[in-house]
Amino acid sequence: MTYRDKMVVDRASYQVRIKELQGQMGDGLHDAVINSTEGIMNMLSKEIKSIEKNIHELIEDNKDLHNSFELVTSVVGIGFATATFFAVSDDLKQRVSKVEGTIYNNLQSLHFNLQS
Repeated sequence: MTYRDKMVVDRASYQVRIKELQGQMGDGLHDAVINSTEGIMNMLSKEIKSIEKNIHELIEDNKDLHNSFELVTSVVGIGFATATFFAVSDDLKQRVSKVEGTIYNNLQSLHFNLQS
């Protein structure tokens, strides 16, 4: 689970918690509890936005990631988190393929040199 995902889950749990408390206690729920819980949810929302901004900046700075991200987000229903996952996964696959190719070539050269 990514840090952003954890923040989203935490925020959702506070939203559920406040609704449960309001359902159980009704008007008896102290304003301080509501205010502190809403304060935590607001802080988590700000942190999520900050994380997403940083991720977006990283994607914009990398041409391949940016192109992958744009392609994935062109599909209806694909949001920021899913598009980021696919863009990064695609970039990672390309990098691994390059490394694998380099390793293979180096092993081939070593094998050839040993046989010569």
